[in-house]
Amino acid sequence: MYKNVGKQIQKLAHVIRIVEIIFGVLLAFSTLSLFASSGDALTAVLTAILIIGIFIFIAWITNLRFYAYGVITERVEEQTKLLRYMAKEEDAGLEKECPICGGILYAGDEFCSHCGTKMTTAQ
Repeated sequence: MYKNVGKQIQKLAHVIRIVEIIFGVLLAFSTLSLFASSGDALTAVLTAILIIGIFIFIAWITNLRFYAYGVITERVEEQTKLLRYMAKEEDAGLEKECPICGGILYAGDEFCSHCGTKMTTAQ
């Protein structure tokens, strides 16, 4: 349920946008039928096109922030996975102890940063 929350938010934004556009089209057709009964066909068509355009724009604007929140959530999830992977790598032996003073040594260190002892490949 809580896996890939960012993708779920993005999908929900798409669904909401489609529902808003469908609502706009239905409103445009009801307006079209209302104006068509009055006899002014050109005004009816132009009003319907305007309503559809406005609803498409509103659907885009209202869901833009929601979709962006989903993208941000997805990126944070990716960064969290990367940090966890890096923490596992760090625990996998990239750090060692100096045999003389017990200070922390990192892979590739030639000297201990605490006591200055030269490290050999066996250490």
